[in-house]
Amino acid sequence: MVIDPNLALDHVEKRYFAFLRNGDSGVIVLTRVFDGQFRSVGDYEVVLPGEELPGHDATIRERSGDTITGRAAFNAMNNILAAFNWAQHAGFDPDEARDRQLDVEAAIALQADIYVTDNAFALTQTLTGNVFACSVAEALAIIGLQQRLQGRITLDTDPFPTSLGLPAAEYIQAWALLPKTLELFALREDQSGQDIDRWKDLARVGRTRVERCLRARDQILVQSIHPNLAFPFDTVDALVERMALNLSGMFDALARAVNAALSLGCQDHLCSFAGRGFRRTLPPLLRQLVETDRHQALLKTISVLRNTIHHVALSGASAGDDRGRVSENYVLLPTSEAQEFRRHAATLARESRWIASDVDEFGLLLRPVPLIDDLLCESVGLFERLVSVTEWPGTIDETLRIRRDDPGEYWMHYTPTVSLVSRLYGLEPR
Repeated sequence: MVIDPNLALDHVEKRYFAFLRNGDSGVIVLTRVFDGQFRSVGDYEVVLPGEELPGHDATIRERSGDTITGRAAFNAMNNILAAFNWAQHAGFDPDEARDRQLDVEAAIALQADIYVTDNAFALTQTLTGNVFACSVAEALAIIGLQQRLQGRITLDTDPFPTSLGLPAAEYIQAWALLPKTLELFALREDQSGQDIDRWKDLARVGRTRVERCLRARDQILVQSIHPNLAFPFDTVDALVERMALNLSGMFDALARAVNAALSLGCQDHLCSFAGRGFRRTLPPLLRQLVETDRHQALLKTISVLRNTIHHVALSGASAGDDRGRVSENYVLLPTSEAQEFRRHAATLARESRWIASDVDEFGLLLRPVPLIDDLLCESVGLFERLVSVTEWPGTIDETLRIRRDDPGEYWMHYTPTVSLVSRLYGLEPR
């Protein structure tokens, strides 16, 4: 990974990239130095052609171990001039594109996988080789995925760096997406009783369902990044169905928790926020929230995807090149569900983002990554709002609030830890 030297990083990003440079994390971070001031492995400098080295190639000198090696940036000077013209025609600032192109050429010469930048022109280009230009947020999400596929993520948070196993990372991220639900338990932790324990246990299902969605999401992401490789995972279409099943179960468990906590008197199998009969029993504020067009469209979209397991299942599809290589994975939604899905997607303003194309005789081709990311983030956002407007029984003990500034007793909810784990997942509730 090469970091654009013009990129402004916040203190968390600076610290974590420095930590990765010095740690054995499977990530090599390269940063540019000037005037040959090499300090550590991963430093590089750019030497422009001059009288001694005439031509159109710059030289990239990189410190590797105790030696400094040189790499040619072929046609770098020509490409810098070309960037001006390309940017001018594409509607970008041509002067900025020209001035920053040399750093792009360095990343290519260093054979980086990722070039981390805020260069608007570079972010829109398909770079040569395997270099992928991305933002800091995207780079951290890619690093997080790479680490999770190895079974652990590394953190640099105080009071000491730590390495987390995958279950712990999923636990932290699930609660990071459901902070109001976590606080609900903390404020009532010392209260018990058969009824209270029941609805608390049901509400906790939200966290465990999110954890399972996070695991399935990782497997979908890696298959989308490397569509030509074989992985020991379920297929993308099966993973999308699994996520829909867990999201549906998350809301059904919350509906049962609300039913038990508010003594609504509904039978468990009738407790569903998508059911009109159950919604009529809800208090006005809760009912008004769940019956908005957007929230009903979200719940029904999840239901459409989940219900495919009962009849015509989702199936896989892909696009490829003339050499038979897969370039992108899709999920095929059967024709029987296509019209309803499209209607709900339009209500959520996600039609063009989720639907790649309409194959009339087969159904809809869906893009799995934006689909599952949007559904997960929208779902945890709705879950949190439902928890917030419900008048849960029992007294609130403010002394039981989780101290997020305590890295000892509350280290899994410690603010710096949660913040960094969230950046490594690249998810925010909506």
